[in-house]
Amino acid sequence: MDIDFSELVPSLVDRLKSEHVQFNTTLQSVWKELSEQKTSNALEHLRDLNKPILKHAVKEESILLKVILKNVK
Repeated sequence: MDIDFSELVPSLVDRLKSEHVQFNTTLQSVWKELSEQKTSNALEHLRDLNKPILKHAVKEESILLKVILKNVK
C-alpha cells in the first residue's frame, strides 16, 4: 500500500470522502441482502470490504500525520 505524502490535503480528503460513499453503497447492499435472507452474499461483500477499509483507515491516519508534521515545521 502506497501513500502519496506529496498529495495535497484537500484532494486527499475529497478522495477519502468518495471512498466513504463507495463503502456506504456496499454496506447498503449488504443490509438489503440480509433482509432478503441472502446471508452468504452479504458475508462475501463484507469480506471483500476488509482490506479496502483497512487501507482507507491508514490513509486517514496519514492525513493526520501529514498535518501534524506540517505544523511542526
